[in-house]
Amino acid sequence: MVGPTLERMFDASCSAGFNQGGIPQAPQEEASGEEEPTKLPCVVYVHGESYEWNSGNPYDGTVLASMGRVIVVTINFRLGVLGFLKTGTKGSAQGNFGLMDLVAGLHWLRENLPAFGGDPERVTLMGHGTGAALVNFIAVSPVAKELLHRVILLSGSGLSPWALQRDPLWVKRIVAKHTGCHGDLYEDDLAPCLRLKPLNFLLNVKVDTPRFLPGFAPFIDGTILVNPTSHSPTTSTSTVATAPGYELADFPERDLLFSLTNTESYLDLNAQDLEFGFNETKRDRILRTYVRNSYYFHLNEIFSTLKNEYTDWERPSQNPLSVRDAALDVLSDGHTVSPLIRIGYLHSTGRAKTFFLHFQHHTGERDLPLRLGSVRGEDLPYILGLPLIGGGPFFPHNYSFPDVAASRTLIQYISNFITSGDPNGGAVPNTPAAGQKSPPQNENEIPTLPYWESYDTINQFYLEMGSRPEIKNHYRGHKMSLWLNLIPQLHRPGDGDDVSMRHHHFQEEDDEYYDVQYFENRKLASSHYQSYTTALTVTIAVGCFLLLLNILIFAGIYHQRDRGKSKQKQIEEMVEQGGCSSSSSEAFEKAYDTRQHLQHNCNKSPYHTMSRAGSFKREPVPNYVGDYNSADKTSLAQVQMTELSLQEFNSSPPPAKRSE
Repeated sequence: MVGPTLERMFDASCSAGFNQGGIPQAPQEEASGEEEPTKLPCVVYVHGESYEWNSGNPYDGTVLASMGRVIVVTINFRLGVLGFLKTGTKGSAQGNFGLMDLVAGLHWLRENLPAFGGDPERVTLMGHGTGAALVNFIAVSPVAKELLHRVILLSGSGLSPWALQRDPLWVKRIVAKHTGCHGDLYEDDLAPCLRLKPLNFLLNVKVDTPRFLPGFAPFIDGTILVNPTSHSPTTSTSTVATAPGYELADFPERDLLFSLTNTESYLDLNAQDLEFGFNETKRDRILRTYVRNSYYFHLNEIFSTLKNEYTDWERPSQNPLSVRDAALDVLSDGHTVSPLIRIGYLHSTGRAKTFFLHFQHHTGERDLPLRLGSVRGEDLPYILGLPLIGGGPFFPHNYSFPDVAASRTLIQYISNFITSGDPNGGAVPNTPAAGQKSPPQNENEIPTLPYWESYDTINQFYLEMGSRPEIKNHYRGHKMSLWLNLIPQLHRPGDGDDVSMRHHHFQEEDDEYYDVQYFENRKLASSHYQSYTTALTVTIAVGCFLLLLNILIFAGIYHQRDRGKSKQKQIEEMVEQGGCSSSSSEAFEKAYDTRQHLQHNCNKSPYHTMSRAGSFKREPVPNYVGDYNSADKTSLAQVQMTELSLQEFNSSPPPAKRSE
């Protein structure tokens, strides 16, 4: 689905542009509905917020289309269990239906844009949040090489920990369990069974995921998303260029513009924590949970490094709000900011241009704390031009004059990038700095815009959009150096295979040390670095123990069987000889502890019987004087054999020989 319709976007795209202080302006003319003399560029907006909900319909692109003279397309695609569930077998690509929908939409646009006055050779893909991660995946996909030409990533990238599902079979197992579609996890296809289930039933399937990690999400399928097969194309030896994930920045033929806000992790905390803050103990639990669910190696070292870096050591006593801000900073930098900057850093080493935007402007009328600056998603209404129309039906807001000026500035920069790949349009870098001019005082005053320098690995220029636009360099250089250089060096398995995985894990295993439940087994199973030494050692130890146990059992059975034969032979000899020795009598008594134990003494010949309480009592029995005859011997042997407990043997003794 494509919405709003391309016809509406085209009709709205013919309104006037405006002068921007040295940057070439679009011709000032009213939209007439007539055919454009030149074909217009197109921008496709991919919504974000989540891989499981949202839609492209609420995002109105008419202002951006009208003022920027571009065609704006919003698109809907399958989400959740319908869009990102791996239903096929282990090696199949079946399941990335959300990405397939986006690729199909780009194919449709390439074939039909000319009918709407659009230029199929100037298609820009723009995404926000999870939508930015999807755009990043399509930008490097081999199936979309001819379908897009420029990329805009807003607050997200494919390198973020929440962007990619690294264990899709784990999600498949959970869905199979909830839906009753059982079968072989690796070989069976769930799709035929799932098609028989009601839609509402499938949409209600929930996947409880570890915090900071995705549930239903895109995964490497070998077709749309492929594993890297070669080393990094750059000749640099820096950690930023050689760390895993460089392939997600491998689209050097396409221009890139990426944008960030101050606080990208605002929604990672609940409302109470955001309002009142929390203490350092809870901060450590949140940080430990993040480290454990995002990394595999040297967790203690990474945790200690981040805790030390984001603690204000000049203030021994931290107030709850300061601790909250520090926690938001470390989460923002870890799961959104540093991955996106790394994408820009790697992309700038190629042939295409790279531009970095830091959106710091925020309106005064909002419920969010001002000390946090701009938060995730606040830049999007300004890019779409909503302050110019009061926010629209979905985002009603009382915007001020500076808000309108900021929106006009962003629209001009963004539309120039969509048109030519350069936010400056055709301007040359000789315009005055923005700091020499005061910000606009009313909505009709046109601000003077600085020349937006491209981002490179040396100068690292970026545009900071605050009360007025300003060019700066090395965005949060010290913090980003930590994330892009030191943390990747710590996150390595180590030299040699003798390093146990226990060394890499946290020593704190109790739930009290973590903010939410963590899933260690899933995380370890998805790591291609995981060492199997520990598992193999345990398997061998268990096997040896079972083997030794079997040997001992058979030895015990064999020993008791031989001992039973020996005692039976003594009994037979005693009966045949008509007498007994004290040693044979004692051996007989020790060997057989029965309910009625018989002891024959040559002089007294008493019977010793055991009572139910377990004590021995003596009962008188007749004395046998003289020699036993054959019948008496047989009778006594029968009595003795009857009283012997066979429970003492693991195998039955051979029958006694009777004297003839």
